[in-house]
Amino acid sequence: MQWKFVKKLNDVNFINQVESKLAISFPIELKEIVLKYNNGAPEPNTFDTEKLKGKSFGELLNFNLDSANNILEHYSWIQDKLPANVIPFAGGAGGDYLCYDFRTEKKNPKIIFWDHEQISYIAENRLLVPDHEYEYEYYKLEYVADNLNDLLNKLYDDKDEEEKEWENREILWEIFMTEEQLKELDDNELKKVNQRRAKNNLLPIIK
Repeated sequence: MQWKFVKKLNDVNFINQVESKLAISFPIELKEIVLKYNNGAPEPNTFDTEKLKGKSFGELLNFNLDSANNILEHYSWIQDKLPANVIPFAGGAGGDYLCYDFRTEKKNPKIIFWDHEQISYIAENRLLVPDHEYEYEYYKLEYVADNLNDLLNKLYDDKDEEEKEWENREILWEIFMTEEQLKELDDNELKKVNQRRAKNNLLPIIK
């Protein structure tokens, strides 16, 4: 497995601050991965639940609290759509999330999938959404794995050869990003940028 688009964790204390704000304690395996691969996207990245196939583990949420779109911001966007003590830690395709379920187990929470599509059904050729008392009841939660290591071991590659070839093409970030923006790239991508800059007798960009 490899992790792409990693953003260095600017302060290890951010993890504790997130836990304090949410009044939970993340499992140690998530903390270890965030320290190494904060905001990274795993490859392969596809998983199944009992009822859903081909869902995406898009990327770990960003624990850098000094950056926009960090984990606390993501939680604030969907908090009213989640039961209490269900905490997102990774984003998926189209606005889905992978979450820890602390409702019944505080120390070893299971991982569940939150579907951003509201629960609905078809009757008389119409798409209907049943009424619920609470906002979170409009959304589906699916069990995924007992822990993060189990989930990562379940991930598989669901891309065809054309998609793989496209992903392996080199992106020339410097064409459309400023030097300040380039500093936000993960170390591997910034290294490639600096190699191209060296060929043009340009100084490297230093974070």
